[in-house]
Amino acid sequence: MADEARSETIDPAGRLSLNLSDAPSGLNLKHVYYFHHVATEGSIARAARRLNLSQSTISEQIKALEEFLDKPLFDRRRGGLRLNESGQRVFEHSKVMFKAARRMVQDLNPARNEFDWILEVGISPMVSMSFTVERLLPLFQLKDVTPRIRFGGYADLLEDLLSGELDLVLSENEPPEPHRPKVGLSPLSESALVVVASPVLAEKVTSYPNKLSTLPFVSYTQNSRYRWDLDAWFFEHGLNPEIAGEVDDVSLLTLLAQRSVGAVAVPEAVASAAILAGRLVKLGSVDGAAAIVYAHYSEVNTPELVRHAVSALVEGGKAGNTDLS
Repeated sequence: MADEARSETIDPAGRLSLNLSDAPSGLNLKHVYYFHHVATEGSIARAARRLNLSQSTISEQIKALEEFLDKPLFDRRRGGLRLNESGQRVFEHSKVMFKAARRMVQDLNPARNEFDWILEVGISPMVSMSFTVERLLPLFQLKDVTPRIRFGGYADLLEDLLSGELDLVLSENEPPEPHRPKVGLSPLSESALVVVASPVLAEKVTSYPNKLSTLPFVSYTQNSRYRWDLDAWFFEHGLNPEIAGEVDDVSLLTLLAQRSVGAVAVPEAVASAAILAGRLVKLGSVDGAAAIVYAHYSEVNTPELVRHAVSALVEGGKAGNTDLS
């Protein structure tokens, strides 16, 4: 009878007791919950205000979790707490746990959400900063939503999207074939890929694209779809320019071109302001190549809010320009 009275379950692998009560044995999810809030907020004081609890209560819960795991999770310093290596590992697990819980509530009964929905958005560096600022504005206007934006390489962002750590990814790439059924794509913008150079370098190109090899060229790394489009175009026209470097950031490429480091191929909308100001010269287009930014989202158990966010991004593009500016 005592066993029946305990609020305890067994994980699917049948190896770990998940204790949902205050009983002493097993992993107490309440301890993990309080730890997660302290790690998220950055201090016990802020977590206590967020949860409307006393600091001593939260401290006791964290101490109990540390005793259960037999590891300290924070470094105690004069300036406050800081996650140590073990704490970082626990935090990575807790983020997945409680994000899944929030997804469940948001999907089935959004009115029961106690806090704003954290909309996790990952952005590839190949998406220009001007596009990022302009197009993400509608997300900050969504009711009961707090966007959290981070940047990273496409492979890492896609992995986090598939694992549920991210809700949306903005990138010029499309997912590899094995992941296509799991990832939804919505095109947000399209712009021509153009070759630009500083006025000093542009004077040397008397015929486009034939004389383009007279200039150094700053290209993309192999992680970018633009790299393959550009290499194919070079091959088609028999071009073999000197590669001065490889960069996966269109804003940085534009700045390097203005400093006469070399010619670059970037979405026309990214370079349009510099072209109008006379800091760059448009030499011509990369035939058959288009710069398209896609919103990626998981097709598996996608919360309605994520679909609403994608719609807001698409509608934001229709209301303004359809390019990358």
